[in-house]
Amino acid sequence: MRLLVGGFLFLFWGAALVLAFAAPEPKTAWLAFSALGGLALVWVTGPVPAAACLAGSLIGAAVLVGIDRIPLMGGLGIGTAFPAAGLLVWVRWNDFRLHLNDAQRRVSHFRNMRGTLRTREQELRSSILVEEESIQEIGRLFGISKRFLATLNLDESMEIAEEVLAKEFPRLDALERHRQIQRFREAVESDQLSVKALADPMPAGIGEAHGRDRWWIVCGQLALGLQRVSRYRQVQESATQDGLTGLMTRRYFRQRLAEEVGRALRRKTQLAFLMIDLDHFKQVNDTFGHLVGDVVLRDAARMIQESVREIDLVARYGGEEFAVALPEIDHAFAVRVANRIRETIEKNPIRAYDEKVVVTVSVGVALCPGSAETRDDLIEAADQAMYQAKSRGRNQTVSA
Repeated sequence: MRLLVGGFLFLFWGAALVLAFAAPEPKTAWLAFSALGGLALVWVTGPVPAAACLAGSLIGAAVLVGIDRIPLMGGLGIGTAFPAAGLLVWVRWNDFRLHLNDAQRRVSHFRNMRGTLRTREQELRSSILVEEESIQEIGRLFGISKRFLATLNLDESMEIAEEVLAKEFPRLDALERHRQIQRFREAVESDQLSVKALADPMPAGIGEAHGRDRWWIVCGQLALGLQRVSRYRQVQESATQDGLTGLMTRRYFRQRLAEEVGRALRRKTQLAFLMIDLDHFKQVNDTFGHLVGDVVLRDAARMIQESVREIDLVARYGGEEFAVALPEIDHAFAVRVANRIRETIEKNPIRAYDEKVVVTVSVGVALCPGSAETRDDLIEAADQAMYQAKSRGRNQTVSA
């Protein structure tokens, strides 16, 4: 609606202005109409289109002034044509200016977008480089597990751990590394091998957050390696250690006894062998039950172990049979050890739950060389001597 009013005012003002300058009579009225039309035009459309229309009107008036006589309709036609032409020029110019401004805005927008894209590209490139470095470092840290998994020996694992700590955490001094290695050993002994157990508490010299992340990764790889070492030790112990008494198993003892026989023969020293059997153990089980019998076996094994040297070998050889190998010992000393074991067990009743059980043992003694020169012959000689002790009334020591 505003455009329609503005167009009408354009035409009216142009015609009135032309006629005011060109018509002989009455110019005053036409000038008044022209002034009112100009003010309305400025109010509706603004000063710029009004100026364009005024320019066209002045050109039309100049044309009419140069003509002496012209019909009224012709004057109106000229008076409206030139303002309309001025208005059209302004409209075209305004459209061009609007398109130009829009094009400039688009160019500016595209330039901003290009700058944003370049910035984003640089950020992505930097991020990719950082990620590649992080992936490479994580891969290198995870590669540490290959070193840990390459051994089942605890001492070798600790050496590898100390090398890794020295390389990955140079801020840790030798004393702090030694403390951490000792803590790792204690974790193996107590079978507390979770990542948290190894990583906490974190040493003060680890440093920034990146160093803390590396510490947790290294401890995770160390935990995997030490868990294998711990499981291997447990399997070894289950294969070499009796589950009830904690003594050597029969199979492992026979292996070690063969080594000791060979060593005694090479060095020309004596090796004593004791075969010990609990007297009337079946009656203990029948009278008090197997739970009490297990306690009797454990306490008897403990007293035997405490009656010999640390270098001596003690095993649970059978159900209620125990075997003892005494390297570098003569016959007289072997008999004294056998009697000490026998008397210790006899004089110390075993308390099991609410029961008090008195047990005795029969001991057979054999020597290598002397009684035998092979492992099996040595065992057989001591076994026969032990059965002689039983046949003589039990709770005795008999030499082969």
